Amino acid sequence: MEELLTLLVVDDDVIDRTAVRRTLQAAGMMMRLEEAEDSASALDILVRGGIDCVLLDYQLPDSDGLSVINAMRARGITTPVIALTGHGDEELVVALMKAGAADYLTKGTPSFDRLAQSVRNAVRVYRAEEQARQAERALRASVDRLRFLAEASRLLSSALDAPAVLNDLARLLVSSGADWCAVDLIQGDEPARRIASAFREGLSSAAIDPVMRLFTLDVAPPVSPLAAIRTARPQIFPPPPGVERVVDQGCPAQFAAAGVAAALSVPMM
Repeated sequence: MEELLTLLVVDDDVIDRTAVRRTLQAAGMMMRLEEAEDSASALDILVRGGIDCVLLDYQLPDSDGLSVINAMRARGITTPVIALTGHGDEELVVALMKAGAADYLTKGTPSFDRLAQSVRNAVRVYRAEEQARQAERALRASVDRLRFLAEASRLLSSALDAPAVLNDLARLLVSSGADWCAVDLIQGDEPARRIASAFREGLSSAAIDPVMRLFTLDVAPPVSPLAAIRTARPQIFPPPPGVERVVDQGCPAQFAAAGVAAALSVPMM
């Protein structure tokens, strides 16, 4: 059974929008069709997500197809686009394809009958390319993790001076993408103490002070070092899907006030 696709047709002419619907229905396409009469409405729908392909008229009341495609890409919207126009123009075709259109069809011509096949091809190619991009990102992340582990292993085995090694490890974590990193130590019945820390170059004290106050050693808010030590479990904010939430209702507000988008406290036990 053919997959149900959600399509967005962008055209200010209701007759043309109806023609698109009938053409796709005649080809037996399983679809849910959303409609927009101008570029602003189309972008609002696309920002919400869930659209598999855009059928875009070139001439719109407030813009043109080329500008819409550029606006989509500027917003990070990579949904495939099939451009529709009332007349053929070779230079326009080239410009639209360079901007990222997956295909170009002229209304009212025999080529318009292949609209359904064009949609299917555009979605299939887009999904294949997206899978390839995801695989590339996963491979790059895996390589980065291996490099980090190799460097961390080198640091941990290169010296007997624990504070110096842990300071180097904190700097390594910051260079790997963190804004701030601290290492806290608890020995026996002694109070916890911070033995290493590092933060991103260019980060002002006005930005780092609220974070340091949030992750102090004398209190145990959620996702704090003491919370990780007491539970012997990593404390993550925001919790990833499927992971038990360990933060209380006030935690997001605390983090927002300190300018923290995400945090991780890991027990090294």
